[in-house]
Amino acid sequence: MKTILVPTDFSQPANNALAYATGLAVKLPARLLLLHVFWIPGYESDTPNEVAAEEDDLRADAVSHLLTTVANIHAKHPELAVESLVMNGFVGD
Repeated sequence: MKTILVPTDFSQPANNALAYATGLAVKLPARLLLLHVFWIPGYESDTPNEVAAEEDDLRADAVSHLLTTVANIHAKHPELAVESLVMNGFVGD
């Protein structure tokens, strides 16, 4: 089975790409892997507890968005295999 990786930052352009990828996944058929990567910059004044709390908040918010997105996809395409992944990392150019 083919897999289409769909990175998202939950913006409108990312949603447009997701809509295109969803249509493509239905036609191929393929599964979708939705990926959101967030980054927490480290500051000298941050304590480990502050960084961990911020990471937990960002992760929880991203997971909530992705669960809603997956539910919306399954409402229209229940046969489509969709997975989601949230990672902490740096996305560079």
